[in-house]
Amino acid sequence: MNQGHDMLECAELFEFPAEVATEWFNRGYYGTTVHNVKAVYQKYLGWFDNNPANLWKHPREASARYYAKYLPKSGGSLVKAAREAYKEGNYRWVVEVLDHIRLAPDAWNASEYADALYLQADAFEQMAYSSESGIWRNYFLAGAWRNRDEGVRNRLDADVQ
Repeated sequence: MNQGHDMLECAELFEFPAEVATEWFNRGYYGTTVHNVKAVYQKYLGWFDNNPANLWKHPREASARYYAKYLPKSGGSLVKAAREAYKEGNYRWVVEVLDHIRLAPDAWNASEYADALYLQADAFEQMAYSSESGIWRNYFLAGAWRNRDEGVRNRLDADVQ
C-alpha cells in the first residue's frame, strides 16, 4: 500500500515472511490471504483508488451489456466502441473502457493510444460538466488534464524520434 499499489495488486503481491508463513493461524483455514489483504486495504484506504475512471463506474452487469452492445459494431476496437458510446452520451462507459488502454500503453499502437487518451479526456470533461459534486468534478477534470498532458508529451516524444 505504501508503494502505491492498488488493492488487487497488493492482494496478489503479498507474501508472509518465511518465519510466520508456516504458522497454522496464517494459513487459509479462515479465509484466504488474498481476501484478508483486500479487507485490510479496504479498511485503511477505502474503495477508491484515486483513478477518476473508477469513481463512477457502471455496475458490472450493465458494463458487460455495453461491451456486448458496442464491441460488435466496432469490429472489436475499443476506441471505436468508445466513440460510439460517446456519441450516445454514455461517458461513464467510455471512461471505463478506455482506461484499459491508458493503463497498458505498450500494448497498443501509438495512434490508438493517443486517440484513447484524448477521447477519455473528452468523456471526463462531459462527466465533470454534469456533476453537481465539486469533488467529483475536480477528479474528472484532473483526469482530463492528466490525459491531455500525457498525450502532448507522447506526441513530442514521437516527433523527437
